[in-house]
Parts: sequence; C-alpha cells; structure tokens
Amino acid sequence: MRDLVTHGIERVLLKPERTKKGRIVFPLIRSKGPKISLTNKQLYEFIEFP
Repeated sequence: MRDLVTHGIERVLLKPERTKKGRIVFPLIRSKGPKISLTNKQLYEFIEFP
C-alpha cells in the first residue's frame, strides 16, 4: 500500500505530465439559445445578496 501511495504522489506531484497541449477556446459550453447582453449592474439587480 505504501508503494502505491508513494508512486501516486511521485507521479502527480513530482513529475506532472501535460496531457493536452494548446489553447482553451472560450466559451467552453456553447449555447444555441438566444444571446443576451447584461452589464454587471443589470445582473446584480436579479441576484439577491444577504
């Protein structure tokens, strides 16, 4: 068990491997719905804060 944990720690923390190369393209989730444009001020009108 100790070897398994040690191997996992070495693999993840000491020798990280990048599996994906390239840039992230935003938005990550594309919507087919209508597009809306809100300012922060307009958005805060809909959110209740304590």
